[in-house]
Amino acid sequence: MTLNLLFFGSAGLMLATLIRSAGPAMGVLFLYFLVEEAIVGLIRRAGETATRITEYFPVNISEDLGDDLAHYPEVLASVNADRAERGLAPLEFLDVEVLVTAVLAYSTIFLLISFLSMRRRDL
Repeated sequence: MTLNLLFFGSAGLMLATLIRSAGPAMGVLFLYFLVEEAIVGLIRRAGETATRITEYFPVNISEDLGDDLAHYPEVLASVNADRAERGLAPLEFLDVEVLVTAVLAYSTIFLLISFLSMRRRDL
């Protein structure tokens, strides 16, 4: 949960420094969530390889990191066994280490962009 707060906070800070206003930055961030979901839906229709790429999109990484099943493989195995009995596809998650690394990488990139934007403009 803390990593998700860091992720969304750094994204909001980046947008606020680039737009120079907090209100419109929040609006852009919320709009991005909607647009990313639409883009993911379109890309998933393209095939399996394209679907694998969408797993690394920022909001998907954040959602997977917040899902309890990603942290408990025994529970995930039990849920997947129940899904197999009902004829549904199994749930899959990236490793938690990959999710944490991706969130930290995105946050670092967002904070670096914020820093460079403020430094270029204000110093």
